[in-house]
Amino acid sequence: MPNARAVVRTAIAIWLMALALTALPARADPNDIAAASRSVVRVLIFPVDESETVPISHGTGVVVAPGVILTNNHVINEDEFDQPVRYVIVPAEGSETYPADIIDRSPRNDLALLKTRDKARMASAGFFIGPVADGLDVFAIGYPGGVEVAQG
Repeated sequence: MPNARAVVRTAIAIWLMALALTALPARADPNDIAAASRSVVRVLIFPVDESETVPISHGTGVVVAPGVILTNNHVINEDEFDQPVRYVIVPAEGSETYPADIIDRSPRNDLALLKTRDKARMASAGFFIGPVADGLDVFAIGYPGGVEVAQG
């Protein structure tokens, strides 16, 4: 029986192959953008000390399968912090938070996968798997560094 890591790697490999094989023009309407934004989550990094309620860092992730979040390796890289850390996922919609663990990472590609410990009810992303024509608008949805400062 394959382990969870193997299943996730296989799913990502299939998704990447489908991405390479499809050649449809991209067209995003506001409903598509709204749907995509529901799968975007915030990745908060806290010290392991459970009494600490202020994150020491944060980043963005996207739900790619139930309870599985794709993020950047630099977001969750323990070497960036001078103490042990824990990860908490905050969905785009809702007020619940979910503790998560690293299940895989690729520092060379700056990618990482997190898995929530609890049954998280979060919308998984739908991915357009074709090329984007020149001149079309591109949207990035996330929580860039300093978002709290930008929002006051």
